[in-house]
Amino acid sequence: MEIMGLIVIVVLLALSMFFVVIFKTTQPKKEIQKSFSDDQLASKFLITTLKTSAGCRDYTIESLIQDCATDRRISCNGVDSCEFVKNTTKVFVNETFVKYNSKYNFTIENLPTVNITFSDSCSPKNINRDLAWQPLTLYPHHGTVIVKIYICK
Repeated sequence: MEIMGLIVIVVLLALSMFFVVIFKTTQPKKEIQKSFSDDQLASKFLITTLKTSAGCRDYTIESLIQDCATDRRISCNGVDSCEFVKNTTKVFVNETFVKYNSKYNFTIENLPTVNITFSDSCSPKNINRDLAWQPLTLYPHHGTVIVKIYICK
């Protein structure tokens, strides 16, 4: 009789474990993880882009953006800093977001002549998006340039 009781307990435990495993594997993946990874992608993309050596002597993209917004004295491969930043960031955006079919909106705002914008069907007004932005001071000049990236869901 005691052995039958133990067998019933073992069978009940096995069935309950079976249902727990079935329940856990059929639940949809949590959206929190995707949102966190998109947020991290946006912020790390900006940090990496701004600190990257652009292939124009020892200048980073950040210093070229600052030059574009102020003096425009730096020339890279025969083009001024604004055109070089536009071309280089377009390559970075294409290799990061277009390659992986992510919807994005990348902008560099407050440049004196034109703002640089690349977008793939992602409006800054879109509610479901992750945003990262970085202000760049133009010291000793006045003003601030803002670099933003939106990743839409």
